[in-house]
Amino acid sequence: MVEPKQILVDYLATRPRASRLVRSVAQPRAFQLYGIGAPKTGTKSVAAIFGASFRARHEARYAEFRRVLPARMAGAMGNDEARNWLRQRDALLWLECEAAHPLAWFADALVAEFPEARFLLTVRDCRSWLNSVVDQHLNVPRPRTNLRDLYYGGDFEHESEVLADLGEYPLAAYLSYWARHNAKVLDSVPADRLLVVPTQHLSHSIEPIAEFVGTTAEKLRAGKRHLHKTRRRHAVLDRIPRALFLTRVEQYCRPVIDRLARRPELAEYDLVGTPSAL
Repeated sequence: MVEPKQILVDYLATRPRASRLVRSVAQPRAFQLYGIGAPKTGTKSVAAIFGASFRARHEARYAEFRRVLPARMAGAMGNDEARNWLRQRDALLWLECEAAHPLAWFADALVAEFPEARFLLTVRDCRSWLNSVVDQHLNVPRPRTNLRDLYYGGDFEHESEVLADLGEYPLAAYLSYWARHNAKVLDSVPADRLLVVPTQHLSHSIEPIAEFVGTTAEKLRAGKRHLHKTRRRHAVLDRIPRALFLTRVEQYCRPVIDRLARRPELAEYDLVGTPSAL
C-alpha cells in the first residue's frame, strides 16, 4: 500500500511551484546549506559529499546564473528582486545543499531570505587557486561560458608575457577576483552562519561540516570524494616571477587574506601559497 506522504511527494515532483508550506510538510529539509566558494575551490565536491544522503545539486539551473549574474554584479539587480528570484528558484529546487560559485554574489539576499540557512565557503590559497583556474581555462578554452569575462575581465594590463602569450587574463585580474569573491561572502554572511574550509582539507573536514549543519558524519562520509579534478596541469605560475606574483597578492589580496586568517578554521593555513602548497 502506498503511503499518503509518498503520494504527496510524487505529486510535488510534478508540481515544482507548490507552496513552500506543503513542501515543508511533505519533504522537510534536514538543513539548508549553500556552498559558495569561488570557482575551482571544490563546490562540486561539496555537493557530492551531501548528495549521498541529502537533496544536493552542483550549479543547478546554470543557464539562469548566466542570465542574471551580469545585472547582479553590476548593481542593477537589487536585493528585493534578487530575493524574489531566489525564492522562486528555491521553490523549484527545494534542496538541502546547493553548491555554486555564482551564489556568492547573492549571499546577502540569501542571508535575508532564508534566516535558517547556513553557508560553506571553500577557500584555496592564492597560488594553487590561480594555477587551477588557469589550467581549467587552458583545458576548456573560451567561449565555454560568458562568466569568465564577467569574473576576470576589466581594465587590467598584462604584466606577464606568459599569460598574454597563452591568451589568458592578466595576473591582476585573477587575483582581484579571488579577493572580491571572498570579500563578498565575508561582508554578507554573519560569522555564526558561515563555515570556512580550505579546499585541500575538505575531505578531512567531514566532522566539523556535519556538526555545522546538524547531521552525522556517517551520512556525509558516503559521498566523500574529490570531483572535477584538473585533467592536465600546465604549471603556469612556475613561469611567472615569484616576486611579481607576491607583489600582486599584496596589492589585491592582502586585506582579504588578513580577514580570512582571523577565522579559527584557517589559523594554520597558508593563504598566499608556496610552491610546496600545490
